[in-house]
Amino acid sequence: MKTPSSNPVTWRAILLGLLLSVPHIYFSVQTPTPTTVSLVYPVLLTLLALAAGNLALKRWLPRVAFTQAELITLYTTLSIAVAFSGSDILQILMPVIAHAYRFASPENEWDTLFFRFLPDWLIVKDPAVLIGLYEGESTLYTLAKIKAWATPALWWSVLLIALTFVMLGLNVLIRRQWIHHERLSYPITQLPYALAEEGGSRAFFASPLLWVGIGVSGGIDLINGLHAFFPMIPLLPVRSIEIGSLFRDAPWDAIGWTPLCFYPFAIGLAFLMPLDLSMSCWVFYWVWKMQYVMGDALGLRGLPEFPYIKQQASGAYLGIAVIALYKGRHHLRNVARRLARPVGTAEERTERRQYRAGVGMIGGGGAVIVAFCLKAGMSLWVIGVFFAFYFLLTISLTRLRAELGPPVHELYNMGPDKMLPKVLGTRMIGQQNLSMFALFWGFNRAHRSNPMPVQLEGLKMADAAG
Repeated sequence: MKTPSSNPVTWRAILLGLLLSVPHIYFSVQTPTPTTVSLVYPVLLTLLALAAGNLALKRWLPRVAFTQAELITLYTTLSIAVAFSGSDILQILMPVIAHAYRFASPENEWDTLFFRFLPDWLIVKDPAVLIGLYEGESTLYTLAKIKAWATPALWWSVLLIALTFVMLGLNVLIRRQWIHHERLSYPITQLPYALAEEGGSRAFFASPLLWVGIGVSGGIDLINGLHAFFPMIPLLPVRSIEIGSLFRDAPWDAIGWTPLCFYPFAIGLAFLMPLDLSMSCWVFYWVWKMQYVMGDALGLRGLPEFPYIKQQASGAYLGIAVIALYKGRHHLRNVARRLARPVGTAEERTERRQYRAGVGMIGGGGAVIVAFCLKAGMSLWVIGVFFAFYFLLTISLTRLRAELGPPVHELYNMGPDKMLPKVLGTRMIGQQNLSMFALFWGFNRAHRSNPMPVQLEGLKMADAAG
């Protein structure tokens, strides 16, 4: 690892990252797919271009060439910006806060059922504004529309920033345990770190295996893309070969849609995954399918939601978080000792400052979250249970990304907004809390673009580069 003084973060990298965030956010909104995978490809392509261009700068204008630290800063900044604007945060939150008053009707009686539980400062109610949003042929940039959106946008921004501060504080506390003590592999960081190393190196771009990989995977995509426009070009069937339809007799026909896919990017990332975890993904996929078969054989398929896959998965994610925290209990005890001990070596004092900053972010962000929810009318105990569930889920996701590096992680309808009513019952939670749960779906839909794993991956690359 390099010494910190040899590789500092610069204001130039921070400002450039903020400027480049705008086109990256625009692209991710127009093309939602970048945020549905772990390795955000528009950001990776930008890093690739910067690293390639930096080779010329290092030769002809070395004083203005980017350093490794600057490229890592740019990559992390852009990844977090794209995550925020992704299809599981802002792209869901914006329609959610406009949905109720747009689709209310005399038939569904939403106005009498729950409108009184929706805080005016969190939603858009003006019919004229909503018509433009849903039907188009309009513009946001009028005074009336900006005023209608300004208050909800401000308050939701406060909540999202508070959530991100808590996530960053948690990452600061667990960083040393997962990076130095357990030495997790962080597969998602391997390619961007290799691109950023030494500010971009000729050895990386001169690798024959790199170009073979690009040629094979890119060639497959190119041929299949041309097939979409020119059907006479043969299709290479790598995306989905359906084998579930081969099972026609009961109970095996209950296996359902079972695609066999050969995604080059997934195969490549699988090489970076620990073998036991890669095997686990494969085995438990078939365990899931066999539950459908056994359920059909035992006559259980008529039960609602059987075999309760989402509930099983939600419990598994919570279990992963609890196990990860339990494995790090000695480290967390050491964190507490560092915070309580005002003196020590220079390294211990540095650690103490970092941990104090982490605890401060968790405390400050948590206080804002609680104040936000109390202002919205939620019960204090529900706030505690909901966000404890939520942050355990994000810790679990971060752990999976750090240890396993899954190409995709989709927790669709597995968040606390869906699971707590199933566990506690809607009557115990209450109408006000349930109405807020519906609004919170904007950042609980599927967690594919959750920013916490991106933060820790940035810390991992920063640690490796000094």
